[in-house]
Amino acid sequence: MILYRITQFMRGIAAKAPLPAELAEIQKYISGEALKAFSNMTVPDQRHCINVMHDALRLYEETDSTADRALLVRCALLHDIGRGPDMGVFNKSLAVLGKSIWPKWSRKRAQQDKTSIFYRYYYHPMIGAAMLETMGMGEEAVIILKHHEPDFDGMPPELVLLKQADGQN
Repeated sequence: MILYRITQFMRGIAAKAPLPAELAEIQKYISGEALKAFSNMTVPDQRHCINVMHDALRLYEETDSTADRALLVRCALLHDIGRGPDMGVFNKSLAVLGKSIWPKWSRKRAQQDKTSIFYRYYYHPMIGAAMLETMGMGEEAVIILKHHEPDFDGMPPELVLLKQADGQN
C-alpha cells in the first residue's frame, strides 16, 4: 500500500495538463457545465480522470461489456469533480495520511468542518453527484455517488468498470 501511495504521489507531482488532442476527445463526451467542472479540477486530478477513462475503455473492450460506452467515459472523466480545485497533491497526501494514521480524528474533522480538505476527501463522491444532478446528469450522478462504496449485487456495468479502472490508478 505504501508503494502504491508513493507512486500515486509521484504521478501527481509529474502530472501534465491535458494535451490538445485529449481535450478534443474529452469535448466529444462532456461540454458546458460538465466541461467547466472537469477544467476546475487540479491538473493531477484531471490527469487521473483521463487515465481512468483510458483504463475503463480498455476494460470495456477486453470484457465485451454491456456498459454504455459514452456513459462510462463521462463517469470516468467526472468521477472526482467533487474534489474541486483545492485538493492538490499535498492536500490529498495530507488527507490520505490523516485517514491512515488518525482515521477517527480525520473523519471527525471532515464531519465538523465542510471547508476542510478532509471533508472534500471523504465526501467528494457525494459532492460530485450533487454537482452532476444540478447539471441534469442524473445517470452519472448515481454512478459517481457509489464509486467508492463496497461492491454490491446488481451494480451497473459502468460502475463495475469505473471502480476497476479507478483502482488501477
